[in-house]
Amino acid sequence: MTEGRSNWWLIGIIVGVFAAVFVGVILYHVGSYLYYSRDVVPTQDIAMELSEAMRLVGERKVHEALAKYTALLARLDPEQQKDLYAYVKRMQGMCHAILSRREDKKGNLTKAAEAYEEALTKYDPDRHEAGYAAVNMELGKRYHDLASVADPETNLTRSIAAYEAALRIYTLEEYPVEYAEVQNGLGMTYTALAEVRDEQENLKEAGRAYEEALKVFVAEEFPMQHDKVKSNLEGVMTRLAQ
Repeated sequence: MTEGRSNWWLIGIIVGVFAAVFVGVILYHVGSYLYYSRDVVPTQDIAMELSEAMRLVGERKVHEALAKYTALLARLDPEQQKDLYAYVKRMQGMCHAILSRREDKKGNLTKAAEAYEEALTKYDPDRHEAGYAAVNMELGKRYHDLASVADPETNLTRSIAAYEAALRIYTLEEYPVEYAEVQNGLGMTYTALAEVRDEQENLKEAGRAYEEALKVFVAEEFPMQHDKVKSNLEGVMTRLAQ
């Protein structure tokens, strides 16, 4: 009898844990959406689809997740459901960005950038500052990566524009970590652009960006980021001194 009760107790714990994880995933995904939009709450079925798609991403089933996000977009009105449409479009871009690391780099990065660009047309930067800035930061990264396989000057210029748009919201005072991340991205982009044109000018811009990043990425709090940015800055300074 004692053994039977122990088994039921164990089963109860296991079921409880699975239920907690399942609910947690849903709340995480809905919470992530609400972070970008406090005006429109997704319906229960859409919230479940979003959670399932994120679960697939976590399991590295990115193609399946991408299919779900694409199917969701077909169900949404891009004008009447702008906030939710923008969020799902961003997730679609994220999937393409992940896929670009293992297949069709140029094609997937191009699709990622297109998805982020469309998401930005739906976000109102005055109402959804954080979401608008975050998408611009992601767009800056994707254009930087795309420049390694297609039209370097154009894509690096686009990367800089996206990063600068993010910095209009990600200020040093209000978003210090994000500010530093964007400045580091700008440093890398200007460094790459220096290989294409205006070497001295772009290296100076890169140096300034890295110095801004180091205002936040101090060795005591962010040792890994500090070492990486400092190394990048030293590389730029060495090239300028030549």
